[in-house]
Amino acid sequence: MITVIVTSWKEPKTIGKCIKCIADSSYSGIASTFEILQISPDKETLDAGLKAAKELGLKRSQYIQIQDPQKGKPYALKLAIEQAHGDILIFTDGDTYFERDSVKYLLEPFEDTSIGGVSGRPVSGDSKTNMMGYWGHLLSDAAHHRRINTMSEKNGNYYTSRKQFFPMSGYIMATRRLSFPIPHNVLSDDAYISYSIRNEGLQIAYAPLAKCYVKYPTNLKDYYKQKVRSLGGFIQL
Repeated sequence: MITVIVTSWKEPKTIGKCIKCIADSSYSGIASTFEILQISPDKETLDAGLKAAKELGLKRSQYIQIQDPQKGKPYALKLAIEQAHGDILIFTDGDTYFERDSVKYLLEPFEDTSIGGVSGRPVSGDSKTNMMGYWGHLLSDAAHHRRINTMSEKNGNYYTSRKQFFPMSGYIMATRRLSFPIPHNVLSDDAYISYSIRNEGLQIAYAPLAKCYVKYPTNLKDYYKQKVRSLGGFIQL
């Protein structure tokens, strides 16, 4: 079984598209047996997610809501992982959406038993016609090139690295079922999970055809806030 964990807060306008692009198997390539766990603290986002699930005709076993107690994202992930039934866990956010067949490409590397985690490719969904939008495209494309150069060993549609690796992206990543706790105060959960997988002797893969469209900061204040948090997370690790 595949479990998809969607963390979302104050995103009632986007959560429906996020759920639909995953749950529609003809679009995403997801396996027939799956469950989507949406964990949100606010009623508006939970209601919007439920509406999308009903429109898709998802069964209660396929779509499950978890009330986020707002103790931080690591705590929310812990709650979701504890309720997950899948052997493979896919993580994403409620303000993103996947490209066609992204789930299929994200799962493909797990045929190799040495791989413990897979990152997809975040792509900016913003316009390039302004400075912040241009930066979003520039930085997401730079991360893509860094990953394929770091993970230089290509196997079909995906890349792996043996001695080096580049952390997965929390916008679109998948792991085998986690056997380690995520500290409640960790600032960069995706990087922490990436390092933990490597410390267990498993590989990280990169599947660039598994694309996730992301809305990046639209002003300098939010941009600096995001980058400071990211940098602080790596210093903490």
